[in-house]
Amino acid sequence: MFDIVGSEPVISITNLSDALFYVGKLTLEPVVESVSYAQYYASNPSSKGNDDLELNAIDYSYKNTNSATLANEQSPAVTPYEDGRKLLNVTSGWSSSGQSITWEFDVKSAGYYPLTLHYYNGNDNFPIYRKFEVNGKVPFKEVENYEFPTTGTGYKNKTVSDPEGNPYLFYFNSGKNTLTLTATCEVLNEVYHNLMDVYNHINDFAIQIRKITGASIDTNKEYNITNNFPETVRNLNAYKTIIQDSQYKIRQFIGNDKASASSSYFQRMNELIDEIIEEADDLPLKLSKFSSGDSCLSKLIADTANSLRTSPMVLDTIYITDDESKIRK
Repeated sequence: MFDIVGSEPVISITNLSDALFYVGKLTLEPVVESVSYAQYYASNPSSKGNDDLELNAIDYSYKNTNSATLANEQSPAVTPYEDGRKLLNVTSGWSSSGQSITWEFDVKSAGYYPLTLHYYNGNDNFPIYRKFEVNGKVPFKEVENYEFPTTGTGYKNKTVSDPEGNPYLFYFNSGKNTLTLTATCEVLNEVYHNLMDVYNHINDFAIQIRKITGASIDTNKEYNITNNFPETVRNLNAYKTIIQDSQYKIRQFIGNDKASASSSYFQRMNELIDEIIEEADDLPLKLSKFSSGDSCLSKLIADTANSLRTSPMVLDTIYITDDESKIRK
């Protein structure tokens, strides 16, 4: 979101890469806060629809990214499936925030319908999130960032529901409708940006240190780097605080009882930052652990932050029905 001031604002876009950047149309739209589910449900006719629809994920109408692809899952858990033949039967690859897929379908009986997704999320570290749009609009606030938990080693059904397990009902008009699912990572945006701020500051600080030491580090020299940079210890402690705060927020997010790759990364980050703080004056001798090694602090931070920006889902089927007998188990 951008704060646009004045009746004739000037907007500049700078391409920071070597690749060509094309702009076809730029539209400014006001931010409209989504209504609650209760408000949404009260705003439409209260009748339930009578259709039983099964949308195969591979039959999407359009997508906004080439990353979303059709794939084969050689398992009878998905459809279509034939033993001995590889069939395209799932959609995957739409994992980065903002990537979306849209399905078009016809409804005979207008009304409210529950949605059930048969999907796979093998990421034990984090749940994944999707934004739902019906006919181009988010119907209610609760599905702006809807959580899909890990499914372990296989596919599972998930009926889109409130925290108590009561299904949310989506209103579809008679005739053609669209359903769009967009990958979102907003729930951990704050953690991502905080970690990337530390990452960028470490790299900038390392450049300043290199200006003092030169390209080659003299391992026999006492640099006493805090004489040149009195803020060194303060900065290192600030890194530690942000790292530990990020670790706490992720633990709150995924649950303290879940072991994950990110947990081991944070453990190593804390070990490194404590070691560096303890011998802060010798920081030039520890740049391989600080900013330039394969397992250095800055790389661990960047890898952890970037892992928060993906939300991979493999989707098999979308069911639009309240008849559970129509949903494959």
